[in-house]
Amino acid sequence: MTALSTDALNVQDYIDRYLIHPDCHWDAMGFNFGHLNYAVRRFHFCAATNDNNDSDDETGLAARREPVNHWMIFLQTSHHSSVRLSISSGETADDPALIEVISKEYTMSHFSPASVSSDVVGRVTVEAVLRLLILRGRDRYRFTPTHVGCRWWTCCIACDFEAVGWVREGFAQQVTDAASLYYSFPKSQQHHAPTIGVYTRIEQGKFF
Repeated sequence: MTALSTDALNVQDYIDRYLIHPDCHWDAMGFNFGHLNYAVRRFHFCAATNDNNDSDDETGLAARREPVNHWMIFLQTSHHSSVRLSISSGETADDPALIEVISKEYTMSHFSPASVSSDVVGRVTVEAVLRLLILRGRDRYRFTPTHVGCRWWTCCIACDFEAVGWVREGFAQQVTDAASLYYSFPKSQQHHAPTIGVYTRIEQGKFF
């Protein structure tokens, strides 16, 4: 966990250090920092399609016995915009994961095979969300030795949102239940809806 206080933390300075500071685990190159003050209207937790039903995690770095979906978080800021948070594994199991934060001109992924959404309770800005993740040490995370861990990280964020009262009660459990399933992608019907989810145990990375 970080030792930074809420008052001392400048979110923009903290996440805008990638490639120049070894302790920065944020990739904000696609993020418009003018969006920090935008109010978040809805949270969307979305699974990505696994087009080839690969038995690798989203990085493709390590073989797995079971295929998985990558999970992302969209902070919807208007009817046509959002900020996407997506975490990826380091090159080795010892390397920290990297969080990509990027501004989008849509509210969420409309090709997602599964999603769980919630209206935001109260006024919450994009900056407040990033600040919460930093102060709770969610940017200090390592995937498993087989480069798996995005689902567990995403579920932890859902728990954080519920703990501070930003989402409805029970939301985190809904995210966990949805992320516990694998949604296959039928190759012969690549533009049709994926099949019903099949249970796949959520493997846990480690915060440090």
